[in-house]
Amino acid sequence: MSKKNKTPEVEVDATSPEPVVETAPSVDLVAEVDRYKQLAMRTQADFDNYRKRTMETSRRSREDGIIDTVLEMLPILDNLDRAVASITDESSRQGVVMIVKQFNQVLTSIGVQAIDALNQPFDPNYHNAVMSAEVEGVEAGIVVDVFQTGYTYHDKVIRPTMVKVSQ
Repeated sequence: MSKKNKTPEVEVDATSPEPVVETAPSVDLVAEVDRYKQLAMRTQADFDNYRKRTMETSRRSREDGIIDTVLEMLPILDNLDRAVASITDESSRQGVVMIVKQFNQVLTSIGVQAIDALNQPFDPNYHNAVMSAEVEGVEAGIVVDVFQTGYTYHDKVIRPTMVKVSQ
């Protein structure tokens, strides 16, 4: 008779982890891991700073483009304002007034505002005094006439108002 050598079958659960033998990592390995962690953090910070700089540069470029375009178009608006003042035919005048109103609405929609100067105290940050005169009943330093309207873009003066100031 022959003897058969039977070995018992062992079921292994695929979801159970195999025993892990923990060994203390070498000092060099820990230092290298720390170094790579620091490198990753610096790289992430550099990327965040680059992204912020790029966004700021893009925003400034857009603002500069808007300001340059508006400054090129303001003389057209000035001429339309002069046309409104000089046209005597009422229907023609109303047409030009509607164009000026639409022009001003577009400027407002992009953040450009006219500077209110008439009868306001003179402010060299917003006004460019080209004349001064003594005016009865008006105290010194008050804007008494506006020759050219000034404009701001998001609180930044892009063209000061050209004014006459009382002495």
